Amino acid sequence: MMLRAARKDLEQHYYDTTFHGVNLASHWDSAETRIRAAQSTNQMFGIIAWALMGLEDSHTLFLPPGRVDRVQYGWELEMVADTCFVIDADPVLSRALALVGIEMSPEQAGHLFPKPH
Repeated sequence: MMLRAARKDLEQHYYDTTFHGVNLASHWDSAETRIRAAQSTNQMFGIIAWALMGLEDSHTLFLPPGRVDRVQYGWELEMVADTCFVIDADPVLSRALALVGIEMSPEQAGHLFPKPH
């Protein structure tokens, strides 16, 4: 758990062994209680940041891990000069277009614009 890792790092590497007078055990217990009640990953990240902010040290902070999202829009674009062309479209795109009132076959959806030369 990230909160435990942060506490371990503080205990091993923090320059002030008194932690600016913060009772680390009770502060971390409070953070763990809040994490158990958290309803999202973002809330958990906020609680970890809150735990470290309790030290009131501008050099101690929590940087959450980066997120990797893969988004598939259903089409492929290609730029030629300053013009953007749709060069390929997934057949699912035609179904998505139908939901908003645009009827076209998968073949038509794949050729909305001509492929640039």
